[in-house]
Amino acid sequence: MRIRVENLQFAYPGRGFSLSPPPLDIAPGQRVAFVGPSGSGKTTLLRLIAGILTPDAGSVFLDDTEISALSDRERRRFRASRIGFVFQDFRLLDHLNVRENVRLPLRLSAKHRARDSIETRADELLDESGILAKACARPRTLSQGEKQRAAICRALVTRPGLILADEPTGNLDPENKSKILDLLIERAAAADATLIVVTHDESLLPAFDRVIDFADTLSTHQPEAR
Repeated sequence: MRIRVENLQFAYPGRGFSLSPPPLDIAPGQRVAFVGPSGSGKTTLLRLIAGILTPDAGSVFLDDTEISALSDRERRRFRASRIGFVFQDFRLLDHLNVRENVRLPLRLSAKHRARDSIETRADELLDESGILAKACARPRTLSQGEKQRAAICRALVTRPGLILADEPTGNLDPENKSKILDLLIERAAAADATLIVVTHDESLLPAFDRVIDFADTLSTHQPEAR
């Protein structure tokens, strides 16, 4: 999925924060990292791209769809079928078990209705993430790292064309950081999906095609090879 951000302006009412990034064009299938200090707008831009927030001015295009111009209902439908989002605070529903949380986007998406495919897809991701044994557990019983992995599985389950992840490895040890980043990259590649990750972890940057630094007015550079 191609992402274009044009003439964007956004401000949180009463918070004294505003974001006016230069034009941004991310090619389909690129692996992109957003880096920069806390409070510089990385998560805000991620949410504007996802249509969770809407800009005060300007446009966000995902392929040929101007998501910033859609209604709330249309944006929700678009996200359910075409975007996978990993929230920094996980947002798992505690009245559902882990498997049911992972399946939820499939049930909300009109693309996926067959019960067998829902169960198979969810368990496949849970197994690859090392938490299949927790499939029937409630999120409140999981460690922070297990919650993170469950949230990532949920984001990947619809095979979205765009994967957005806000600090997806922030609660993991070094070994599991590598495993989860590899899972995100492999799944994105398998689906020809674009991947955008917000991270503070500089050790992860060589895995990306492009790094966008919010500390320097969204400057872009190519990471050095491993």
